[in-house]
Amino acid sequence: MTKDIKKKNRTRNDIIVEMLTSALEGTTKTRMMFYAYVSYTQLSKEYLPVLLKNELLAYDAERNRYFTTAKGCEYLRSYEK
Repeated sequence: MTKDIKKKNRTRNDIIVEMLTSALEGTTKTRMMFYAYVSYTQLSKEYLPVLLKNELLAYDAERNRYFTTAKGCEYLRSYEK
């Protein structure tokens, strides 16, 4: 017997918060994608460019990881209020 899991419709902000939360200690695209429950296309074409452009996320090419910036942490704090 399978469990019926109902997911609420999430706003764009909800998804952004999940992505920023996943990157607090550093994460890869794949882990961020699974944490936020978005497709690779959504992540790569819709969300990551916006988050990087607005400096909410930073990419460390040497470690191949995305990190939430101070500005991203501030966004998370304001979202919680």
